[in-house]
Amino acid sequence: FEPHITSDLLDILFTALKHTNRFVREMGYKVMSSIVKCPGLSQETINKYWMLVTQQLAEGLADNWSQVRMSASIATREFLNHIPKDNRMQYLPVLLPPMCLNRYYVAEGVRLYSQETWRQVTEGRGIQLVEEYIQNVVSFYIVESQASNHAVREAACACIAELGTKVSPDRLRTHIGSLVGALLDCFKDDSWPVRDAACLACGNFISCFPEESRTFMDELFPLFLKNLEDSIPSVRQGGAVAIASIVKAYGTDMEVKVVDVIKERLPLVKEQPANVDDNAPRHPDVDSRPAIFGVVRSLRDSDYEAHSNQQMYSCGSLAPKMKRGGSGGCMDHQFHKPSQPWEKSEGCVYLLAELSQLKQCHDNVLSLLPVLADTTRHKHYTVVWVIFRGAKFRVFITLAFRKKFKNLIFAIWNFSSTTVLVNYVCGHVISRFQKLVVI
Repeated sequence: FEPHITSDLLDILFTALKHTNRFVREMGYKVMSSIVKCPGLSQETINKYWMLVTQQLAEGLADNWSQVRMSASIATREFLNHIPKDNRMQYLPVLLPPMCLNRYYVAEGVRLYSQETWRQVTEGRGIQLVEEYIQNVVSFYIVESQASNHAVREAACACIAELGTKVSPDRLRTHIGSLVGALLDCFKDDSWPVRDAACLACGNFISCFPEESRTFMDELFPLFLKNLEDSIPSVRQGGAVAIASIVKAYGTDMEVKVVDVIKERLPLVKEQPANVDDNAPRHPDVDSRPAIFGVVRSLRDSDYEAHSNQQMYSCGSLAPKMKRGGSGGCMDHQFHKPSQPWEKSEGCVYLLAELSQLKQCHDNVLSLLPVLADTTRHKHYTVVWVIFRGAKFRVFITLAFRKKFKNLIFAIWNFSSTTVLVNYVCGHVISRFQKLVVI
């Protein structure tokens, strides 16, 4: 087939790879996969065309559609596996960054396939290759953190977090400012998984580079606290994990600030209304009339201009609705539901659980147990059982080793008899006590 691999053929194929229809692009990469694995190709053909092919593969690996990414991932693996190992290095600066990012892509098929490709291509040298091409990798991650697709931004945050924990600090130190700047942008995202990933990534970076990150703390700390009271439970938990990381990194001064926040927010549950106010419309942009066949119409569904000449996304993607942040300020998120008092208190319970894992914080955590015990007395609101879900009982188990659990027993006693699930969790905690300490 080599005589047919000409500039004319590749021009047609490359045009198909840029087609607006994702099915055409997907099929184009399948054709590309067949071409790159043709046996017996001469070195002349490889030298003439393969760098151009590499550029097209890299664009496919960053496509907005998961199906196109998958097709490009298959073609990329075929491309690299049919090139002698000694000749791969010239193509890796272009292909390595998107291959690395796709290991965290939200679509499971793309993610798992990319992880296996990474193992096959790097042969256990992944970290060394990333360090070798760190400039290319960092630049690509920053660009992807600004992508229009929320799933891509989330993957970029996860990859930036990975850099902080795995790559040699000396190779990464000169890029800290640009990477943290990208994470700050993602911290203000409409999509809560992106905010959560950015929060955890910032916590990782501060743990690894406390001095280099200190200049960003005036902007980062309010964002950590904002995540701690987010309406999404996993975002609150991620905020607690990140804040515990910065306490560990910066010591007493940061611990004092965090304890003051807990003292302020933990008692707020007493201000929680028994029921959420249903008078105000929760979704002002949605038609209030009954849904037709289960479909609720937006007030702008019939607006032709709103649906013309727009970027296309994967089926079911929230990307058109989830815009990235960066308009300046932590309050510019269009999709933030106002925090309820109990959510602010629960975020502090998560934070207490994380701080209890740090030996340096044990005294302060123990001093806050009376406040925690008083918090559990309030059972007037609907979601009372949520505030003490099982994962947060780590704080109790850890403090049991200190044998200073009088206020803790009061907390469990106050909180029991709320629901069957909570009774089970409280009973489990007390049984753990009996095994850990002699009462």
